Amino acid sequence: MTATFGKLERAELTLRPGLNILTAPNEWGKSTWCAFLAAMLYGLDTRAKTTKTALADKERYAPWSGNPMAGRIDLNWNGRDITIERRTKGRVPLGEFKAYETDSGLAVPELTAANCGQQLLGVEQTVFRRAGFIRQSDLPVTQDEALRRRLNDLVTTGDESGAGDRLAKNLRDLKNRCRYNKSGLLPQLEGQRDALQNKIEELDALDTQVKKLKMRLDDVKTWLQQLNTHQAALDYAAAEADAGRVAQAREALEQAQDLLAIREAACEKLPSQEDAEKKLKELRAFRDEWNALQMENQMLPRAPLPPAKKDPFADMDVTAAMEMVNADRQTMTGLRGSKMPILLLVLGAVVMAGAIALLVMQNYLPAGILGMVSVLLQALSLLGMQRLKKQTEALEKKYGTADPAHWTDSLREYETALRAYNAAQKEYQDAQGDIEVRLMVLRKRRDSLCGAQEPDAVMEFWQQITNKWEAYHTARREAQRAQNLVDTLSAMAKPVRPPVGVDTLTHSPADTARLLSDCTEEQQRLQSRISQYKGRMEALGDRAQLETQLSAVNARLAPLEKTYTALTIAQETLAQARSELQRRFAPRISQRAQSYLAAMTGGRYQRLSMGEDFSLQAGAGDEETLHDALWRSDGTIDQLYLALRLAVAEELTPESPLILDDALVRQARAFTDTAVITICRFSGEDYDRTGQPHDGDYFLSFEEEHMVKKVLAAFPRVAVVLNTGGMMDTLWFKDNPAVGAALLAWQGGMEGGLAAADLLVGDVCPSGHLTDTFASSFAAYPSSANFAESRMYVEYQEDVFVGYRYFETIPGAADEVCYPFGYGLSYTTFALRDIAGGLNDAGEIELRATVHNTGTCAGKYVLQAYVNPPKGRMAKPATALVGFAKTRLLEPGESETLTIAFAPYAFAAYDDEGVIQKSAYVLEKGEYRFRLGENVRETADVAYRYALESDVILAQLSEKCAPKQLHRRMLADGSYRVLSCAPETPREDWRKLEGIPDEGQYPLEIPDQIPGCAWIPPIKPQLIEVANGELTLEEWMSLLSDEDMVRLLGGQPNRGVANTFGFGNLPTYGVPNVMTADGPAGLRIKPECGVTTTAFPCATLLACTWNTGIVREIGAAGAREVHENGVGVWLTPAINIHRTPLCGRNFEYYSEDPLVAGEMAAAMVEGIQSEGVGASLKHFACNNKETNRKDSDSRVSERALREIYLKGFEICVKKAQPLTVMSSYNLLNGLWASQNRELLTDILRGEWGFEGMVTTDWYTHAPQYTEIAAGNDVKMGCGDPAHTLKMMREGKLSREDVKTSVKRLLEMILKLA
Repeated sequence: MTATFGKLERAELTLRPGLNILTAPNEWGKSTWCAFLAAMLYGLDTRAKTTKTALADKERYAPWSGNPMAGRIDLNWNGRDITIERRTKGRVPLGEFKAYETDSGLAVPELTAANCGQQLLGVEQTVFRRAGFIRQSDLPVTQDEALRRRLNDLVTTGDESGAGDRLAKNLRDLKNRCRYNKSGLLPQLEGQRDALQNKIEELDALDTQVKKLKMRLDDVKTWLQQLNTHQAALDYAAAEADAGRVAQAREALEQAQDLLAIREAACEKLPSQEDAEKKLKELRAFRDEWNALQMENQMLPRAPLPPAKKDPFADMDVTAAMEMVNADRQTMTGLRGSKMPILLLVLGAVVMAGAIALLVMQNYLPAGILGMVSVLLQALSLLGMQRLKKQTEALEKKYGTADPAHWTDSLREYETALRAYNAAQKEYQDAQGDIEVRLMVLRKRRDSLCGAQEPDAVMEFWQQITNKWEAYHTARREAQRAQNLVDTLSAMAKPVRPPVGVDTLTHSPADTARLLSDCTEEQQRLQSRISQYKGRMEALGDRAQLETQLSAVNARLAPLEKTYTALTIAQETLAQARSELQRRFAPRISQRAQSYLAAMTGGRYQRLSMGEDFSLQAGAGDEETLHDALWRSDGTIDQLYLALRLAVAEELTPESPLILDDALVRQARAFTDTAVITICRFSGEDYDRTGQPHDGDYFLSFEEEHMVKKVLAAFPRVAVVLNTGGMMDTLWFKDNPAVGAALLAWQGGMEGGLAAADLLVGDVCPSGHLTDTFASSFAAYPSSANFAESRMYVEYQEDVFVGYRYFETIPGAADEVCYPFGYGLSYTTFALRDIAGGLNDAGEIELRATVHNTGTCAGKYVLQAYVNPPKGRMAKPATALVGFAKTRLLEPGESETLTIAFAPYAFAAYDDEGVIQKSAYVLEKGEYRFRLGENVRETADVAYRYALESDVILAQLSEKCAPKQLHRRMLADGSYRVLSCAPETPREDWRKLEGIPDEGQYPLEIPDQIPGCAWIPPIKPQLIEVANGELTLEEWMSLLSDEDMVRLLGGQPNRGVANTFGFGNLPTYGVPNVMTADGPAGLRIKPECGVTTTAFPCATLLACTWNTGIVREIGAAGAREVHENGVGVWLTPAINIHRTPLCGRNFEYYSEDPLVAGEMAAAMVEGIQSEGVGASLKHFACNNKETNRKDSDSRVSERALREIYLKGFEICVKKAQPLTVMSSYNLLNGLWASQNRELLTDILRGEWGFEGMVTTDWYTHAPQYTEIAAGNDVKMGCGDPAHTLKMMREGKLSREDVKTSVKRLLEMILKLA
């Protein structure tokens, strides 16, 4: 068999001769295959319609894929291999039928769409479904008409002609002509009789009512006349009072006009007001400039001091000092190089030696002369040596050293100091000169403005003139106001005549108007009722004619009633005959059923008897008497009826296939007294849930309702487990006493089943609490009215009243709650003690309580803190969560003190309408109360009060992302304020306008290289040089071309196990390709890689722990797997708000409360990034609907945006600084989030201080160049470099914006490195 039927999509199933057993989990499709077989044999009843209790098969089994319903069966019939096909024809499911020989394709004409099942099986459809198609719900044999007819015909006449049935049908038809429920001749005449009697009775009652109403109308007219007289008297008195007020107003007008004349005369010869104000403006500007310049002059630094006098260069310029040093260096060189004294000394010694020789030779005269010359030479030598020494000492004293090299160093120091002094002196003189020039200009302006007078005196003069003109204009306005008052009062004062008649009433004008209105309304009401009654009497007709018609109808009724009685007697006689036939047939079925029962019970039950009405009695081997089947256990009852159904099937359809669909479910009751009902739900990306009754999604399906009833009837103890990714209806078990427990297991990941088992059997004490409100119906949620209003937009008309903020504030909404926000049960009990509060040193509000385990087992407690703000001018929710904490595991009797601290900013309201201060976070004056407890309703009051005597502005911002098309917003009383909207304009197709390819044209895999470009080996400088501190990032980026930068701003090819593309990837510059992987419930990678990763619990389940420590650990554990698999950025967490239960991606998100979402996301980011992996906070913002998510506009007030939908992002960014933020697909108040500069730059970066990179979600519809300009750095899964470069060259995108985005990307990569 091949089926496209229900959940089966071109599925195949082969049945072999003998017993075929299909074993598979619930919802696998076993029952669907059974239904498919019956539909292929007998077709579908396309005329059947869905009711409140039953879903028509054509809708129940409509293919989930959306493809047409179709099927094929290959079988052997009478030795022939034939094929049966049924397909959808037009709008008729399985409306086309074919039967042909499988091998040859020749038609089998004896099989048609109408007779196929009866020809193949030998029985008609109803008999097959009751005898050969046995569901668990169909085990008891009832008196199905077709089945009963075949049984009777078979055992009484030996054939199936149906003569007895035809007789019974004729009697029934005749009787039905007389009476069939409310149709037939008898009911028709009885209806005519009753209608005539009712008309006569109504005529009498109406006549009585008209008489009473006329009497009341006369009284009302009399009272109305008295009130009109009193009203006339009041009007006359009011007119007299109006005349007095007109006179007073005219007197005030004359006084105002007199004062105006005086003021006008005073200004008559003065310069014009415009001239005076202009002069004042010029004088004030001059005064401000003069004072500023004087202040600037005073702030000037003092004149620089000349460098200290340094010998020997004091008072010398650099050139002279250089010349002196050079001369002295030459002198010193000459002194040191002089040999004359030594030569004279040597010469003297030689001469002396000659003199001595001459003396020895006794040549005394020459010897004496030479001796004298020698002495002279030696004396000259000594004198020369002393002179050299003195000169050298003089130079050494002059410079402090005899080394000329040191002289040059001193000169250079002097030169440096002198140049610095000269530069400072020039800067000082320039500044002083600039101020002098500006002072000179200002003095000229002063002379021009004031002449010889002081500026203050001139300003005082012009100020007096301005004051006189102001007084004139004030008098003029007062005169005009007085004139307007006179005109208004004169128009209102109308002449009224004195009242006619005596006024005896004393009512006030307001009471009189109210009484007149009431009396007039009552008069009109009475007149209208009288007219209605008379019209009704005319419509009923004449009483005499009605009585004549009644007599005629009664005359026709008598013979028909006699005929009906005779037919009833005949029908009863025939029934008695049929009963006798059944009595004769019962033993035949009983014998077969008895043998089956004995086989099924292992011989325990050997005796079975079937009554004429198909009731069963059975007896075990050790029982002396038979007992009714109802005495047996549920499992035995099922066995009894199964044996009977098998016997009936063998008797009536021996050649037909026998189908058993979960026929023995109730036998499970024999093994346990406890049942667990598990309801599973799946939801996902790109589609939303339905929220329709019996949808098998938010609500139970018909099949699930049937299953629940069966289980509740069979088991005394029942627990319900919801294994679901989102919220669903809980009303079906909340107040059902048959359900003893309910476990919200969410989607628990790979260990979720074991964890649920531990909780169910009591091995672990539960401590989870809801992070959403579970209402009694989907319609109870305020978002239900407009969630699916349009594919193109969603209006968030509930404003800030989301989740519990709605249910705990709006009158009457609290009654619609099944389970409140924060709700959760435990196997132990707790008590709160020592509850206190106050301000800590940091100015935060600090609440404390001691949690005591008063129960009998160990457990954990979630302490939740709520604020109740004062009722003020801004519509605020009645309560809001401001903090939470969780204890460690407390043993019985143990205690732990918890402290919750938060700043007043946590409960500030954003004023987007200017009620207190527009575009500001404000705290209204009044008393703020706090509560501590385990859910939003079960709390204890904290004695501490945070009281404000006046309104406080905590943060002044500016308007961002304001809506243009939001039609109304909810107020705290449940009503709505209508808002003005800009005209709706058709949305331009940006992709066609800018030449962007449609989504289907984006490549699923990004090429490694730009087409047409050869691979270039790496060149210097590499990015690693920036990481090593060898280059600054700015220096390195200056080498990149426009093409390089634009390429970096798109997604990059997959590597390794990744399948969501990467960041970076510029090999020529050493930029790595950083892979991404999706989340958030674990690392999602290519399934064909064969790598197994951990399936963590879904985000909503993690939030329900109220334990940020666990979430942080899971973030770190997941990041380690991410890192091990070569991935750098994990695309998680997702923190959009659970605005509605129907959003398809709620399982990825944490809560309906932004504080819970923000704290959980911050913990997740901290855990992820502690392992060197980048987190990606998503989807920013208002991605609360999956249907048409890429083009749907989320229209939300700025207040709701900031307090609800952005608050979680704000908390996470400020606490954890994720490396990346992912913008969302949708539009936000008319702009795609990815191109919304106010969102991505002004708020995210400007207000919150985000330091990382922003990436789009995959394949957004906005043009990339607009996204870059808005602050969205990278477009995923791939960018559009060609178009982006084109926009740069056309001047629509600046290189600076591109460079800024590239810098953020590279900084992110460097942080990962």
